[in-house]
Amino acid sequence: MSVVKSIKFNKDELEKLNEIIKNEKFSTYVKAHIFNFKKSNERLKLARETAITYNQRAIEIKRIGINLNQIAKYCNKNKTIDFIALKKIDEILQELKRLSDGN
Repeated sequence: MSVVKSIKFNKDELEKLNEIIKNEKFSTYVKAHIFNFKKSNERLKLARETAITYNQRAIEIKRIGINLNQIAKYCNKNKTIDFIALKKIDEILQELKRLSDGN
């Protein structure tokens, strides 16, 4: 089923439109622009979501770096690496693995 939609142009608008579309059919031109615009918006939305995800991961990685620095200071101060420090380092490694796997 096809539906007809109409649009009005003044003389200047019609001349400009004809100049833009030249040999192309009006309906083909309009459809292409409408649906390409929609795809462009979808790509923009995906890019924003990806940026948010990257920012969240950057924050997590920064926090992990801070934790590692605290563990290093603790080990340097005590001149030893005890079970608690090793356990924390293992937790950090697991967290980094989770981040690198994309979860």
